[in-house]
Amino acid sequence: MTNYSLHRQILSQTDLNDFLNSSTFNEIESFLMALNDSVKGKERTAVSNSDSPIIKWLLELLTAAESLICKFPPQNRNADVNRFGNVTFRDWIFAMQDDLIPEFMKRAPFRDGEERRLKELEGYLVNSLGSSQRIDYGTGHELHFLIFLYGLKVPSEDYSELVLSVFSAYVKLMRSLQKTYWLEPAGSHGVWGLDDYHFLPFLFGSGQLCENGKGKSEGNGGIRPRAVHSAEMVHYLAPKYIYFDSILNILQIKAATTASKSPTEDLLSHVPNTNALRWMSPVLDDISAVKTWEKVNSGLVKMWKAEVMSKLPIMQHLLFGEQILPFKRNQNHQEQTEANPPAGHYSHSLRGDCCGNPLPSIYASAADKRLQPGLPFD
Repeated sequence: MTNYSLHRQILSQTDLNDFLNSSTFNEIESFLMALNDSVKGKERTAVSNSDSPIIKWLLELLTAAESLICKFPPQNRNADVNRFGNVTFRDWIFAMQDDLIPEFMKRAPFRDGEERRLKELEGYLVNSLGSSQRIDYGTGHELHFLIFLYGLKVPSEDYSELVLSVFSAYVKLMRSLQKTYWLEPAGSHGVWGLDDYHFLPFLFGSGQLCENGKGKSEGNGGIRPRAVHSAEMVHYLAPKYIYFDSILNILQIKAATTASKSPTEDLLSHVPNTNALRWMSPVLDDISAVKTWEKVNSGLVKMWKAEVMSKLPIMQHLLFGEQILPFKRNQNHQEQTEANPPAGHYSHSLRGDCCGNPLPSIYASAADKRLQPGLPFD
């Protein structure tokens, strides 16, 4: 593996507490909130083609990454094995790591002579694409992409396009990988969470649907959270709003586990029953009862801090460097650790409590006709 000068620093709850109380965490949180605020009251289609060289470069990179998938078709293997990720994913990610990403970094429009910073950016991007070891993807990888965007130092006037165009393209890429290689959900709460793989599309998506402070005429046109229960509204709003696009994706994929067709492409084309949201993703069903998008959005920000940033099994995988994301340990804890190395540091393992129970990909479940209806989501 390429050395990106990035290292794990959060190995215990004490380390995590140090991070959550650091200026580094405050900067990441402030960046997230700035991105969130930048899309309030804006539809995805409202973003014009930017003249920003960084935005164009990012979109070209993500498009090239998705095009690369066809060069590494998944191996035909026993279906029981394939339910837990296709090993050809490793070939794709190694091609990204060794060839495509380094080539794009050579012509990055923000090259400033800081080679170490560029190497760290490359490392965060590679680690945002999923784990080649475990063949999985989850909110920890998504967090690495957020830090990658943070490290780019994009001007604030381009933040809305960074979310609506670039982040949306990243999610599209990851869905293609999940569908093609049946990536496992890393540390997934499955049906008890928002989504098997992602969190930020819901946060940014709910931000879009908030009023932008310039009057209701520029707001969301009266759309309410309960609109997720209307199939027609979900289909109509998905191209405009990230939140509804994410709802549609969940309904299509998870509803496909009960369908009788076999090709995944056919399964994804049918109109889902939105009533199934109650048992597929009860958290999203609960959110639909909230009166305003402002409350949904503020609640999801709190949930992101509590369920992603405050969870040791997720945060133990976060990588730190010197240029972009320095780790700042509490001085008292530093001296304590050096004097008495703590017992019970979080020990990483490939299975079990570390990254959640091994779950089959929802895409694998949708394509496997032999599964009983509803498994593994009941």
